[in-house]
Amino acid sequence: MMMKVGTAVLLAFLWQAHGVWAACGGDCSGDGEVTVDELVLSVNIALGNGNVSQCQNADTNGDGEITIDELIAAVGGALNGCPAAAATPTATATATPHAEVTPTPQIVPPGISTQLLGTFSGQAVNDNTHVNKAVRLKIAVVGNSIIVTDLGANLFATGSTLTVNAVAPTAINSTRTIGSIPSGSIEIFQLALVPDGSGLSLAGTYSKSPILNPLDMTNVFALILHRES
Repeated sequence: MMMKVGTAVLLAFLWQAHGVWAACGGDCSGDGEVTVDELVLSVNIALGNGNVSQCQNADTNGDGEITIDELIAAVGGALNGCPAAAATPTATATATPHAEVTPTPQIVPPGISTQLLGTFSGQAVNDNTHVNKAVRLKIAVVGNSIIVTDLGANLFATGSTLTVNAVAPTAINSTRTIGSIPSGSIEIFQLALVPDGSGLSLAGTYSKSPILNPLDMTNVFALILHRES
C-alpha cells in the first residue's frame, strides 16, 4: 500500500534529487517544465487537499494518488528540467552569433553554491492550521559555517539564526533537538534551489514538532521563497 506524505515532508527530498529523471512528473500544465507552483500543487494533492485531475502528470503510474516517489520525480523535473521532445528538423536562417554573458555559479567553502547565498523572501504556509505568513531569510557564509538568518523573526521557533549543513551545493538542511523527553521538540529546516521562469527560487520546509509526537503538524510550514533583487 502506497503511503501518502504530510506537509512535513514537502520537498524534503529536494537535496536527494541530483540525478537525471527520465519522466517529467509534476508538469501539470504540460508546457515542458515543472514550476514551483506545480510542485506545491502536487504536494497539496498528495495531502488530500486537491484532486489528481488537477495535475495528472504528477500521478505517473496512474493509480489515482500522488506518492512520495512521484513527488521526488516532480522535484527532479524541477531541478534538472524535463526531457526535450524530439523535434522535426526545419530550415532556419543563419544568424550571426553573439556572445551572451551568464554569471557562473561558484562553489565556496564549506561546499555551497553562490546561487544559494543572498536574501530571499516569500511565504511560509501551514496547510493544517491555514496560517500563511510572509518570511525573509538571509543565507550567508560566516567563517566556515552557513548561517541562515530569519530577518522577520517570525519563522524559527528559537532564536533568529540557524547554522545549517550543505547536503549539496544548492541544498541545505538542519536537524536539531531542543530540550529533552518528555517536553522537548525536534526542529527540522531544509531548503533547495528550484529554477522557475523568472529566476531562482527556494523551496523547502520548516518544522518544530514534539519529540513524543513527531506527526504534530501545528508548526510545520512549506516554504516558497524568491531571491530579492
